[in-house]
Amino acid sequence: MLKISALFVATSAAVALAASTGLVFAQAKHPRTPVPATGSSQAQAPLAAAFSSGAPCKTAVDTQTGVFTPPDDSTGDVDNTANKVAFIKTCTGIVVATFSAEVNTSNAGEFIHLDMRATCTNPANLSDPCTVGQTVVAFPGHTFLRNSVGSTQVHSMTMFFPPLKKGKWAFKVGVGGNGTANVQFRTFLVQAY
Repeated sequence: MLKISALFVATSAAVALAASTGLVFAQAKHPRTPVPATGSSQAQAPLAAAFSSGAPCKTAVDTQTGVFTPPDDSTGDVDNTANKVAFIKTCTGIVVATFSAEVNTSNAGEFIHLDMRATCTNPANLSDPCTVGQTVVAFPGHTFLRNSVGSTQVHSMTMFFPPLKKGKWAFKVGVGGNGTANVQFRTFLVQAY
């Protein structure tokens, strides 16, 4: 029976995470707004915070199994949509969205990055509706997914939209890349509160 120390496993995982995180930032070409450090003894203020109580008023999911290679580096292009769902939102709370995918960045320098957007497409005859064409980008925003060279790994990112008004909303995951990196089996789960 093989015995492996829990400390060894935890240390190995931390080193692997640190190494892959370093690669993510080393490959990033898009600026991020830095959050100033407040010291290890002080809590950092959240980028955004919201809450809703109760069960979701609507849940939608889109699962794909085909290989999707974004044609360019822009997450906002219509043809860079990896997954999407649309529904009529009858509640006025936040929306939580999770994108999980097998990510293939097999060669040095390859990357995948994503944004999640919601666009109001119809007021749906509801009171206090959204404005058609209004687009909201989810928090925390632009995210990079990168693997060790020569591997396909599963990544997941959960984001949230601040309270969205009632109406028909289209939610999408816009994925950009270097032209050869891709996402494979993937799921986009959206829950409105």
